[in-house]
Order: sequence, then C-alpha cells, then structure tokens
Amino acid sequence: MKMIDIREYIASFLESKHPDVLVNGVEKSRVHSEDAPDDAIYPYIVYDLPNSVKGNSMENFVFELDFWDNKTDTTELEILCDHVNNDQDGLDGKTLLVTETLGLTFYLENRRQLRDPDKQLKRRQYVYQVRAHGA
Repeated sequence: MKMIDIREYIASFLESKHPDVLVNGVEKSRVHSEDAPDDAIYPYIVYDLPNSVKGNSMENFVFELDFWDNKTDTTELEILCDHVNNDQDGLDGKTLLVTETLGLTFYLENRRQLRDPDKQLKRRQYVYQVRAHGA
C-alpha cells in the first residue's frame, strides 16, 4: 500500500470540497497536509494520518481533519465541516477507491471544538477511523 497514493487521493477529495482561491492572480490551496503555511488563506483544512495498525486483511488508519478560520462567527467554519463530512458525498461512511485494488472506508469517530491560545482563531477537529481494503 503506497502512502503517497492515499495522501494524493485524500488531498484531491478535500480540494474538491474546498477548492483553491485566487489571491493576486495566484492560486492558493486551502487544503494542507500536516501543517499549513504561515500565509494560509482562511478558512483552511489540515489533514494528517498520524498512525496505522496493520491487520491480516486490512490496515486501519487514524485520519485527522483540522478546520481553521479566523472569524468570530463560526457559521462558515461549521458549514465547511458539514460539507466535507455530511453531504451526500461526504466522508462519513464513504468508501473512496484510490486505485482499482485499494479502497478506503471512513468512519467518523469524534468531533472536537478545540480552543487556540489566539482567541481570533477557531478550530474544529474531526477524527476518523479509516479501513484500507486491498493492496
């Protein structure tokens, strides 16, 4: 199982939900792996696959999505979270076919409303269990 394929596919799925924006004529991504750059455009998503456990027939991953915004009103942030997780083609309960022989099934484990020391920043974290089927 190639992690690069999994990360690229996840990034592509998230970017379809939260597309790039134009800033001064330059496309800027709002989906980032592991860490966002200092000049990230709000709201943005950071995704990570911090660990996995390999079983006999499949590998299980922990998948974390952190949603960030810098507005006092969290409406846009909550809508973004719902769009990624709950829409008709949202992640919860969805199986994504990464290749012809590799599928990932996502199960929402919990949602967290996390406070940042910078009171201007708002953060939501969704944690999924991901079952990888195939090779």
